[in-house]
Amino acid sequence: MALLPPPNLAGVALPPPPQNPVIFSDIAPAVDYARQLNDGRLGRSQSNISSLILNSASGVFPGHPATAQEVGLAECYKAALVFAAVPPALVPVAPPWVQALQVGMNAQFANVNAQLAQITNDIAAMRHEQPILLANSQAGNHEPLYDPTVPGWVLLAPPHPTTRDQLKSFTREFLKEKLSSIFDRVA
Repeated sequence: MALLPPPNLAGVALPPPPQNPVIFSDIAPAVDYARQLNDGRLGRSQSNISSLILNSASGVFPGHPATAQEVGLAECYKAALVFAAVPPALVPVAPPWVQALQVGMNAQFANVNAQLAQITNDIAAMRHEQPILLANSQAGNHEPLYDPTVPGWVLLAPPHPTTRDQLKSFTREFLKEKLSSIFDRVA
């Protein structure tokens, strides 16, 4: 996309369009353009015969002070040219200690992401057991347990617990094992 100078209604002549790619000599006219607009806005422009003529066909009002919007757009145009002209060799690079810190941080983030994925999988596995636990929470100690995830609520069969006593010990051991493995990974 070509960088073009923003128009103005203050009668300040537009600088020539920059080359593609932008070179350093394209920046000076943009600097002058922004300065002339700002000087006109602050009332410091030189008046001459051409600046007193009203050009109604183009909507330009020579001698009319530039607006803050026009000055801001000119400054943005100037900055865009500066950034476009900077060669890659002059782009600042982080010092080696920052780069080493970033490598270490990225490794830590990868470790955290892996642990988070494992924890998410563990929680998903526990969620599969949740309907069974909730549906059988009112069962008597030696009553058979049912699996509500299967149509018709069939009786649970091993490896699932088949009585409430087994369910309590199973749940306690299951949670103890899962939570200790989660906390071991986090520590």
